Amino acid sequence: SATGKRDVLAQASKQGVLYLLDRDTGKPVFPIEEVPVPASNIPGEKAYPTQPRVTLPEPFSRQTFSADDLSDINPEAHAYVKKQFEDTEEFAYMRPPGQKKSVLFPGFYGGANWGGGAFDPQSNLYYINAIEAPHIVQIQAVEVDKGSTHGRGELIFRQQCSGCHGLEMQGFYPYAPALTGIAKRSSKRDAMAVIRAGKGRMMPFPQLARHDLEALVDYVFAFDANELDTGGNGETETAYVFAGYNDFVDQRFSPAVKPPWGTLTAINLATGKRVWQIPLGEYEQLSKEGVPITGTRNFGGPVVTAGGLLIIAATSDEKLRVFDKHSGELLWQYTLPAAGYATPATYSVDGRQFIVVTCSGGKLGTPTGDS
Repeated sequence: SATGKRDVLAQASKQGVLYLLDRDTGKPVFPIEEVPVPASNIPGEKAYPTQPRVTLPEPFSRQTFSADDLSDINPEAHAYVKKQFEDTEEFAYMRPPGQKKSVLFPGFYGGANWGGGAFDPQSNLYYINAIEAPHIVQIQAVEVDKGSTHGRGELIFRQQCSGCHGLEMQGFYPYAPALTGIAKRSSKRDAMAVIRAGKGRMMPFPQLARHDLEALVDYVFAFDANELDTGGNGETETAYVFAGYNDFVDQRFSPAVKPPWGTLTAINLATGKRVWQIPLGEYEQLSKEGVPITGTRNFGGPVVTAGGLLIIAATSDEKLRVFDKHSGELLWQYTLPAAGYATPATYSVDGRQFIVVTCSGGKLGTPTGDS
């Protein structure tokens, strides 16, 4: 256009890349390649042979994972994660989960998360915070006895529920609660209502027929009470099930990759190039041990101001931070009453500027709050 400006749409992804599209046509502003990816090794599954890969803007999270990327914060952590890594397939872009363990990186958290980014029209800079915490993924083949009383319910549970709640109903913190002890806190009727309607992070399952829903709930309650019917006619069915959200971590639950584990990045949308990237957040215990600042897992995005500030909370160290938007220099930080897992807003009243952020905490092992 005459002004040199262009209407674009920017979508940050959990892959750690930014999709930049022409807002009128949907066409990529920079080339997006179509690249070959590994096939699925699950019987009956056919993964598409290629997937798109962004060339620019430059990624804001690492896109590969090898033995050289394993955590080196101390020898004990390195040995602990190296042993796990040796049991996985070679890392590949967009590898479908298979019957052998593989590393998902960036992990289920991202890259980017739901907090999104912030754009500064003065400088063309886009700001995005990210997590770099790998997971280990696997699909497991489970034999289910269709002839037992609880066989149908077990099959449905393993196909629909165990990916979040675990094959042994142990749950996967912080994604899904354990179902152990469910009979003490819920009736079968209430459990069926939750499955139908969903609750919190859990999606609804309206597609389940009434008899399947009853079979599922009967299985869960019988499993919890150790009253499963194990007898059947020997007729089995193989269920290929997601083995759960297994964090790839060291013995103290720190991510298995070399830091940084949380970042804040500035990207020039006109050139597609990163301008700066810094670790976001601090684990105080690791700093005391002499580990350089690693960044933390983080939830909630940034806000940028015309006055030159970039404001963000998000980190599990419960801080609110203000940076110079041009350089990434830390200007100010403040300890919140609970972690601010939310995107801040800023406004003024009678010429005085305020920042507001929800301090709910409650994720990543931090205390909850309501400030």
